Amino acid sequence: MAKFTCKQCQQAFDADLSKPIIECPNCGKKYKNTKYQPPVEQAPVEQAPAEEAPKFEAPQNDVLTNSEPQAEQPAIEEQPQQPEPVYAPAPAQPMPQPQQLPQSYQPAAQPQPAEEPQPAEEPQPAKESKFTGTMISWLGHHLFNFFITLITVGIFYPWAICRQYRWEISHKVIDGHKLTFDGKGISLLGHWLLWMLLTIITIGIYGLWVPCKLQAWITERTHISEE
Repeated sequence: MAKFTCKQCQQAFDADLSKPIIECPNCGKKYKNTKYQPPVEQAPVEQAPAEEAPKFEAPQNDVLTNSEPQAEQPAIEEQPQQPEPVYAPAPAQPMPQPQQLPQSYQPAAQPQPAEEPQPAEEPQPAKESKFTGTMISWLGHHLFNFFITLITVGIFYPWAICRQYRWEISHKVIDGHKLTFDGKGISLLGHWLLWMLLTIITIGIYGLWVPCKLQAWITERTHISEE
C-alpha cells in the first residue's frame, strides 16, 4: 500500500501497488500502475525417478550347506601335570671393600715445565715537546699583519689570524709530532662577519662568545703531521 493523490479530484487515498490499475475511490478515475510487476511463473521441475540400489544376496554358509559327513577327530588323552621345580636362593656374598691408602700417602708432584726467560723491554726514548720560534720572526709576523689590517680597514684581519696561527703551529712539536694548520682566510671571513653582526645586534654581549668560537674554528683545522 502507498499514498496516491488523484489528479482530477485532488484527493489522497491508499493505493494497492500489487494491481496493474489504480482506481480513485472518489471520482472513479483510473491510472496505470507503473510499478506493477507481474508474478513470474516458474516451470515445474521434473524429478528423476530414484534408481533402486541393486540387491545383493549373501552367500550361504558352505559349512551349513555341505551335506558330506565330517570325519571324527580322535580324542586327546590328558597327560598328568608335573610339579614345577623349586629353586632355593643363592647365599648372598659380601662385597669387596676398597683398599684404603695410608694417611701419610701423597701423590707425587708432577714436574712443571720451566718458564722461558722473556727478553727485557728496551726503554723507549722519551718524546719531547718544544717550540722553535724566535722573537724576530714572531715580531715580523705581528707587524706585517698589523699594518696590512690597518691599511685594509680590518678586512684583512681573518687572513692575519690564519697567518699568525699557521706560523705558531709550524714551530710547535708535541710529543715528537709536528702540527699543521690548513685554515684559510676566505673560510674564516664568513664566520667573522657573522660574529661581528651578532655582536652589534646584541650591543656587544655576543662578543664574549667570539674568542671561544674562534678557538673552536682553529682547533678543527689543526692536525698532526704524518712526517
